[in-house]
Amino acid sequence: MTEDRLKQLFTGYLEGLLSGEELLELRKEFIRPGHAALMDELMKAAFSNPAYRVDGLTDKEKVLDEVVKRGRVLSEKRPVSKWIYFYAAGAAAVVIIFAGVMWFHTGDKGKGQTANQSVVDIAPAAYTATLTLADGRKIRLGDAVNEEGSQDSGAIRDRGIGVTLAREGGMVIEQTDKGEIVYRKEQASTDLNVPVINMLTTARHEQFRVTLPDGSHVWLNSESTLKYPVVFRERERKVELSGEGFFEVSANSKLPFEVVTGRQTVKVLGTQFNINAYKDEPGILTTVTEGAVRVETSGGNKVLHADQQSINKQGVLTAAAIDPEAAIAWKNGYFMFDNKNLASIMREIARWYDVDVVFEDHSQEDQVFAGSIPRLSRVSEVLNLLGKAGNVRFKMNGNQIIITK
Repeated sequence: MTEDRLKQLFTGYLEGLLSGEELLELRKEFIRPGHAALMDELMKAAFSNPAYRVDGLTDKEKVLDEVVKRGRVLSEKRPVSKWIYFYAAGAAAVVIIFAGVMWFHTGDKGKGQTANQSVVDIAPAAYTATLTLADGRKIRLGDAVNEEGSQDSGAIRDRGIGVTLAREGGMVIEQTDKGEIVYRKEQASTDLNVPVINMLTTARHEQFRVTLPDGSHVWLNSESTLKYPVVFRERERKVELSGEGFFEVSANSKLPFEVVTGRQTVKVLGTQFNINAYKDEPGILTTVTEGAVRVETSGGNKVLHADQQSINKQGVLTAAAIDPEAAIAWKNGYFMFDNKNLASIMREIARWYDVDVVFEDHSQEDQVFAGSIPRLSRVSEVLNLLGKAGNVRFKMNGNQIIITK
């Protein structure tokens, strides 16, 4: 969408002139992180416009109330999602409310929705992992913690130890000065019939990236494991994944690439795709961003192309066209919720911040949210945004988050 079109839709919203389809179009573009600067500009202009002042006051929350009243449009005959829009720019952060969307600056002294703020806050995940070698040795990787500001939109950090970690199967395993693991061929393997398997593991509160022996890149989300040989055999490139990973597969028409998750196998030649195979999620999500893959399950097979996603629920495979941005937002440094319920959101937060989540009020589990929040945010910031958008109360007790009544 062009900037002019986005401005046109926003102005139409403020004037109450949008159709239901146009409002949905605005909502879809509204949550994209790439529109942060433009949305900030538009919102500041709305705040400074005398037409949206309330009784001559400039208080932002009161102005917003008036903006919402004047711009409210009924879009569909179904419950309206709680919409969040957040971005960080220095110390500033913004959230918006329209037809359920909230906008505010974190510097404002508004009503907080997170109780017990005296507890120690929790920083975002670290860029670190554990590499288990074929002989059982474990190597702790990327010992520099990903403190706030040390990464740019989820990209790998610009500093690292840049050392040789081990030698196995005729390969040198190195950690580059950017922090990722790479495999470099040192000599011909003495026995290709006996695979030498490495295992890369991220715990909760961790993420990492590896370049496989064939040049394929894998981003590993929190609480995930990737098993792979240090040398791929002549007839196949096969890896095993639990948790979530984004794959950029090096093209090789003679050597197919397979990702096995236990309940399905994804076969590709060269493409980019994401697999979410956490055991506590209702199904395995496979999302293709470029090229095509074949998803094979006990209940059937499907070929997915770019901008398509399949879900595997106990062997029953379905597929649909989607916008893949939400599925790969974690790899790009964002939480991005596209009509996701609070129970699912809190599972993602639990993995990223290594916290336990307790719902005292189970009625909150089905609240639906949409929006984006940087993953470099501290947990209190994320909870405050969710609380304000959905009128949810959170209580932090050490590493436990309690959703209260």
